[in-house]
Amino acid sequence: MNEQRLQDYLKLIQALLRCPNGEELALLQAHSHLIEPEFIRVMEQLALQAAKAGEQGMADFLQGWVAHLSEALEQAPEMVNRDRGSHTTYLELINALLECPSGEEGQILNANSDLVDAGLVAAMAQVAEVLQERGDKNAANFLINIASQLAEALRLSSPNFQTNLAAREGGETGGLAPSPSGRVGQEDKLKFLMQVLQVIAESNGNPQVVYPLLRANLDQLDDNFATVLRSWATTTLKKVAGNEAQGIAAVIFTFSNLMQEFPLGNRASNLEIAITGYEIALTVLTPKDFPTNWAATQNNLANAYLYRIRGDRAENLEQAIAYYQAALTVLTPKDFPTDWAMTQNNLANAYSDRIRGDRA
Repeated sequence: MNEQRLQDYLKLIQALLRCPNGEELALLQAHSHLIEPEFIRVMEQLALQAAKAGEQGMADFLQGWVAHLSEALEQAPEMVNRDRGSHTTYLELINALLECPSGEEGQILNANSDLVDAGLVAAMAQVAEVLQERGDKNAANFLINIASQLAEALRLSSPNFQTNLAAREGGETGGLAPSPSGRVGQEDKLKFLMQVLQVIAESNGNPQVVYPLLRANLDQLDDNFATVLRSWATTTLKKVAGNEAQGIAAVIFTFSNLMQEFPLGNRASNLEIAITGYEIALTVLTPKDFPTNWAATQNNLANAYLYRIRGDRAENLEQAIAYYQAALTVLTPKDFPTDWAMTQNNLANAYSDRIRGDRA
């Protein structure tokens, strides 16, 4: 299940909780494409979390619908495969690419040109990650290669952005062309960092603008880039305050979000860069002054640690749990019901994978 699908589930569950009594069935029928076993499992998980939080009324309501929907799917299993939307269509196309004879990939893509878009590239990256985790590296690399070619073909031409961030450091940034192959120095990484942050600021973090730039400079995105980010941000934030510091922190937060979802490059390094950015953002976005931004950063940092590749797996999971719990001190079911539900679900996933502590 991808993040967007989970958000769709949670939005529907929240709508159920808020809709007038008696209108629940009509609401579910209007969103029949989401009524599937995964949706029911999420609803059941939230019911358990609601009960633990003392929201027994919510828990009973959700459990009742879990029972009704489970029975409905057993009696009409064809509902599961009906009208699943573009997400399933992407998966069917990806499966066709994986199974087709070598050399026929272009014909399949041409025959399904209406599906060749940014959504397909993102779906390919998600499937590739699953295949890598299962040990099927050849299939994963095959999909990443096609996704990379499609991303290049689909990319938008980016405007020539001004380099205000670089000017603050007295430097300049170049165009969007890839860096020369070979070892990239710290100075080049700093220039590229300035360029990326400026593009994010100018485009409001639009992935269709930012991702082509990242893809053209994959050689820059390694663990050393995270070190450069931390060094520059720490030094710069000491020199500024107020709205300027908040603005820089917000851009770095957005950059971390983009890196965490970036489908290309080295996944381990991408997560290290994201973690570094979130940690920097938290030095400005404090719980006292920016409680909701602080909670969002805590939650996203927890997500990064949950899937972190570097470091000790057990310690990463403990970090994820701690950050989710911190986020929940602000994201209460009363004030932020959807965010609370999503964070509770993420926390449950972290506990299910937990290595330390009592699993009973």
